[in-house]
Amino acid sequence: MSTSPIVTELPLGAISDHLVIFIHGMGKQYEDSGNIEHHVATMQKHTKEVLQTQFPSHQLRVKYVPVEWHSVVHLLVDTKMDQSSLGTIPKVRLATNHWLLDCMYYFTKPHNQCIIDTICEQSNKIYQKHLIDYPDFEENQGQVHMVGCSLGGVAGYDIASSQWLPEDGLPPWDGVQDKQYVCARPDVNVPKLDFNVKSLFTCGSPIAAGLIFRGLDYMHFRPPPRTRVFNIFHPFDPLGYRLEPMINDSYTTIDPVKIQRAQRKALLSVNIPKIPNLGIRSSFAGAGPMITRAGKTFWRYLNAETQPVESQALDVSKSTWEPTLDDENNIKHPIPHSSTSLDSSTSSNSSTNSRSGTSNNNSDSNSSRNIVLPIDIWLVEQPSPDMSYSTSTVGEESGSDSEGSAIDCDPAIGLKEKDLPELSTHITGRDGNHYARTDYVLSENVIDAYASEWLIAMKSHFRYWANRDLALHIVQTMIDS
Repeated sequence: MSTSPIVTELPLGAISDHLVIFIHGMGKQYEDSGNIEHHVATMQKHTKEVLQTQFPSHQLRVKYVPVEWHSVVHLLVDTKMDQSSLGTIPKVRLATNHWLLDCMYYFTKPHNQCIIDTICEQSNKIYQKHLIDYPDFEENQGQVHMVGCSLGGVAGYDIASSQWLPEDGLPPWDGVQDKQYVCARPDVNVPKLDFNVKSLFTCGSPIAAGLIFRGLDYMHFRPPPRTRVFNIFHPFDPLGYRLEPMINDSYTTIDPVKIQRAQRKALLSVNIPKIPNLGIRSSFAGAGPMITRAGKTFWRYLNAETQPVESQALDVSKSTWEPTLDDENNIKHPIPHSSTSLDSSTSSNSSTNSRSGTSNNNSDSNSSRNIVLPIDIWLVEQPSPDMSYSTSTVGEESGSDSEGSAIDCDPAIGLKEKDLPELSTHITGRDGNHYARTDYVLSENVIDAYASEWLIAMKSHFRYWANRDLALHIVQTMIDS
């Protein structure tokens, strides 16, 4: 299957060529329930819209072409699987045999070799055909990129990581000995590609999990420096995993790069105010624990009113409320604070009272009427971990791409510190060398904050090809390179 490229009539030599090979994930693609043609056409359409609306002065020729490996591997297994499958719940078994089992096929040696061989063979054929269809591709210094969705991203990563050439230096697994339960590289023979992979965009791909499954380490098995990896995921995608913590443990708490949002067409002539994110994730499913804890807090409040302050044990690991009294009947608004600050606040009140001439007896009398109300942490406003991806955007790190000419790169060890204009956009690895940022997160929609957790997880994983922000990121990467 071949889609029409995005072509603009330009003078000779003014067209920048980009061939994008699309690697699908689990499930049927060209069969009755497959949609690979629609997915590729959607990405092609969004790329064209981004070029026309946001980059009218940049002329690119971009063509997406898919590879299809599902039907090839299933020719080897479907007959026996159909004979072994039970006849009940046919739709569920169809989903199991043609979707879920693809993951198991990939991580078993004979079928993994079949999938890798199929992708590499088709990719080389696509490249050679592209050279025939567009003879000026090499003259225009055309670039080849890969986009892998879900399991396709894992396959693309394995293929790109096995393309080390002599000019790239020693591969990272060179000299690394296999140990018990730990491997230097996968036990699969990856054919060489006829082209260099400029960029690998993985979308909702469990690459980190796939490395861990097989006892691999990113530091020992990764693509050469000439291939830039973009590990893209939606914050609610259940199959999205981060790669950067495998490079540096501290990036477990450092947010991924937030992808810039594409321009949207206004549907109405009036501005609609944004709905604030209230942290609701699973509809009524998350209300039960909150109600239970609120009940416990209420009973603690009742117990606190009937007990003197001295008899209440304070736990320094919890926050407390300390309502203060204007008089015997009126209570001020409570002020949340940590229990560890109770002594300092008490001493501050004592010094204030001594300066105002208040007697110690009156102070003791007032303190006996104070109510210390312990509450749970959840009552104090906390940032939601799901919504914490709000750091630098792609636009903020323009000009700092590791592929740029301003950065000197040693293929054998990565980037040197003296060559980095902005270390904040790069990672210092466990080996002391520097690597480009790898993890990129898409923005959530308003509905994502309120929909059911299960529904939003499914929606997030199967909507990458229709995401305009992803198309913008791909185009921006092509322009920067």
